[in-house]
Amino acid sequence: MKVFKMNSEKTKDFFTRILISSVFIYTVPVKIINFERIVQTISTKKIFLYQ
Repeated sequence: MKVFKMNSEKTKDFFTRILISSVFIYTVPVKIINFERIVQTISTKKIFLYQ
């Protein structure tokens, strides 16, 4: 069995990645569930897309 040594930089990187992923894990389902309301809000802003 191999034991990995983590120096402070790797530890910091690891926890940073966990924190960033936790933000996405929390926000993505909320955006999907409230998609209709988000689209409605954007459509009332009268933003025109030029083609």
